[in-house]
Amino acid sequence: MITLQAVSVEDIPILFEHQDDPVVRSSGNIPIRERADFFAHWGRLLASDSILKRGIWSDGQLIGSIACFERNGLHEIGYAISRQHWGKGIASEALRLFLLLTTDRPLSARVTKYNYPSLRVLQKNGFLITGEDLFVASDGRKLAEYVLTLS
Repeated sequence: MITLQAVSVEDIPILFEHQDDPVVRSSGNIPIRERADFFAHWGRLLASDSILKRGIWSDGQLIGSIACFERNGLHEIGYAISRQHWGKGIASEALRLFLLLTTDRPLSARVTKYNYPSLRVLQKNGFLITGEDLFVASDGRKLAEYVLTLS
């Protein structure tokens, strides 16, 4: 069973471990942060009332996070799930549940063009491809990405 819960300071080390996975680091357009930067970033997220953020829990275990934040005047969704839970429908269900929590519309999301599973998660939840962009990864790689919108 998938549930969404508020993220606490105690959850940050687990979330760091998820994003510190080498496969996760190379798979998408999520900014990769070293430990100190990651903890500082999540400290800012937790302190902000303007960012809706939740931990994604499965069977009593924290397995990821999802958030809605403002970037460049748009409300944007971002999520991350630990690699061992990929391909199980968890991201789709977590996003479905999260969309019930926010009335912000339109919502945008970004996904690298080769990340077909994440693209499918967004499309199953009503997001449509509305553009393309380029993301520069922390290692300097330039990644083509889709911009999706939920009206």
